[in-house]
Amino acid sequence: MMSTLMSTRLRYGLVAQGFHWSTVILVAMTHLVSPGSSEQRVYSIASDFTRHTHETSGMLIFAIVLARILWRTVDASPETPPMEPWMKYSAKLAHVALYVLLIALPLTAIVGAWLERGAAVSHRSGWVRPTAGRCS
Repeated sequence: MMSTLMSTRLRYGLVAQGFHWSTVILVAMTHLVSPGSSEQRVYSIASDFTRHTHETSGMLIFAIVLARILWRTVDASPETPPMEPWMKYSAKLAHVALYVLLIALPLTAIVGAWLERGAAVSHRSGWVRPTAGRCS
């Protein structure tokens, strides 16, 4: 069983696949439940559930991506199949861009909500609370 948890030279292991698919599902869910629209609508009482679901799944994505990066330091990735150099570099660039977005989007949302509202993102979880009250 241990050999299937770790990646082989031909295939990603179960842990890496779990990180991948949980990220895909959470990104899709976060997009679908995004309240979007004006600030009055996003922060209205009627949008509380969808906003909190969106914020929580965004923080989960951030945590999973960090865990995924840590896992990557322990688990080697499979060998790259033969391909043209431009395809190899394009794939690498796309991969790096996705990681940058998966880290930057939750961080900018947390900082933006913190600066705009003076309260923590997903204040019910107790994460990221400002120390000096409301920022106006």
